[in-house]
Amino acid sequence: MPRRPVHPGAPTGIWSRIVDMLKDPRTWTTLAYLLLMLPLGIFYFTVAVVGISLGGAFVVAPVIALAERVGWLAIDGHPFEIHPDWLGAPLGSVFSIALGVVILTVLMHGARGLGRAQVLIARSLLVRPGT
Repeated sequence: MPRRPVHPGAPTGIWSRIVDMLKDPRTWTTLAYLLLMLPLGIFYFTVAVVGISLGGAFVVAPVIALAERVGWLAIDGHPFEIHPDWLGAPLGSVFSIALGVVILTVLMHGARGLGRAQVLIARSLLVRPGT
């Protein structure tokens, strides 16, 4: 985005600068942008953490199921079984890995789309038309 001066003009008194900033529409559009970014940032973070966790869990789940079957995951000699029965089957493992890869791929494409939407929001609120 093009760089814009914060508040150009000759230096004047503090009160006249405050009044000029309050009259400037860029001040209000910048504040609107910042207020909009709080809920959007929370949403972006939540989607990213849940998507990465869910996709990663589906990719790693067959490895954990295999480690449980072999006996590598045990507490005091007792097996630590946390996976569903279908995950131990070869087809279930392939399905789980494929689903995890699909979730992570969709997440990355969604992040790119959110980035493009973020640019449009920033341009509409922070950049003067024609610059």
